[in-house]
Amino acid sequence: MTVVAQESGMATQFDLGRYQIIADGYTEAGGLLNRAIRDMPAQGGTIALGPGDYRLEEPIQIQRNNISLIGAGREATRLLVDNDLGCGVMVGSPHSRASRISIADLTVNTSHPLATGCGVQFNGAYDVKMWRCLIANMNCGVEVLNSSFVYLTDLEIIDPRAHEGVGVLVHGDRVHNDQYLTRVFVQCPGASEPCEVGFRIANSQGIWVNSCGAFHCGIGLHLVATPDRWLEHVFLSNNAMDNCVASGFRIDSSPSGSVRRVQSTGDWSSSNRGAGILVVDHYDAVHDVAFRGARLYNNGEHGVAINGGSHISIDGSSIAGNGRLDPASSGIHVESCKLLMVRNNTIGAYSGFGPTHNYGISGLDRVGRGLISGNVFEASRTATFDSVNDKVAMHGNLDLQGVQ
Repeated sequence: MTVVAQESGMATQFDLGRYQIIADGYTEAGGLLNRAIRDMPAQGGTIALGPGDYRLEEPIQIQRNNISLIGAGREATRLLVDNDLGCGVMVGSPHSRASRISIADLTVNTSHPLATGCGVQFNGAYDVKMWRCLIANMNCGVEVLNSSFVYLTDLEIIDPRAHEGVGVLVHGDRVHNDQYLTRVFVQCPGASEPCEVGFRIANSQGIWVNSCGAFHCGIGLHLVATPDRWLEHVFLSNNAMDNCVASGFRIDSSPSGSVRRVQSTGDWSSSNRGAGILVVDHYDAVHDVAFRGARLYNNGEHGVAINGGSHISIDGSSIAGNGRLDPASSGIHVESCKLLMVRNNTIGAYSGFGPTHNYGISGLDRVGRGLISGNVFEASRTATFDSVNDKVAMHGNLDLQGVQ
């Protein structure tokens, strides 16, 4: 293992032999790695971890700037967590912000169940990057707490803790923004019970989630605002939530929180036991949520279930094969919504699916104002609509119910 110190644009190395770090999986390495980080020059540098198993009886702590922790590849460099905090790497702290940090090409794992902690935690960090890493069997894979300009790319998170674990958690109690998740996958293939949620995004003022996926989790992706906080400017694109035991996507808020300005483009939610998309808002706290080009197939309950919210729009989406576990389900079901727009979708028996759901859209009589326009309604088991509403404008739809 070497430490590369950046000096005047040139990379210099100094010998780490005096630290006597042994990567055999049995000898404690965390304390020595932390000492090496503290001893690095003021301008920072790169810790290059060679192949081996680094046992961490204390987490690796990075509380200074310009530090990179780079392994020899996630199959070669493994951090084995064996400490009471349940953490592999902790970047920053409530009292010490770290910036310009990179973590790459390694695995974080543990040999025994953990009820707390996370593989990697960013706490009050700024301009941090993590890529090409595997995190397995942790309570939480990656936690982003009060951190901005966070870039997570090409990560695989396997088997977070059953029932209560989270793959990626973004949250905080103060303003933080600009988190970018790209090709991050959370899955529970080997767990007897899935984790609580693949991705939980709470209290951010700007987050982009692109080409990510959750497989066999509890909820696939959960957007939520906690008390007195808000989640806004959320951009989701080309993500896939598949085979989750609850809903693929869930959006909700606490009484004093707010979720607003959410845009989903080209997202996929399929074969989940719950709804493809579930919006729950009992407090008039969810506003301006747009799903465009969604693919909602073969879910156990409704394709889309809306229980509250305002300015909810579903455009250019495909909704088919849903209600496979609950025959009373609909393509789109509304319990309540102040303003709903459903435009240019295809809903019903097509794309290889039969008429599995009960109605194309149910609950229009519980919509305050609405627009249903330009949709193609293929066959449903019972009818296209279960109710009408003179406050919901309907025009330009093609209803093929009963057409041979």
